[in-house]
Amino acid sequence: MPRISRPSDSAHTGSGALRSLVGAGPSQVGVVGALRARDVSRPDDEQLARAAEAPAPVSRPAKS
Repeated sequence: MPRISRPSDSAHTGSGALRSLVGAGPSQVGVVGALRARDVSRPDDEQLARAAEAPAPVSRPAKS
């Protein structure tokens, strides 16, 4: 019976899984780009006010 090749367990646990996600190379975005993306993703005053007025989301279990 042929043997099935499987990836090593270390690639999916601990730091190996993280390493496989982020890669070993340098970041594709520079420091300035990362800071700009962080600032753009922050809500402004208008968005915060609308969120404060909206009802809070409620999680309910699905009916079976």
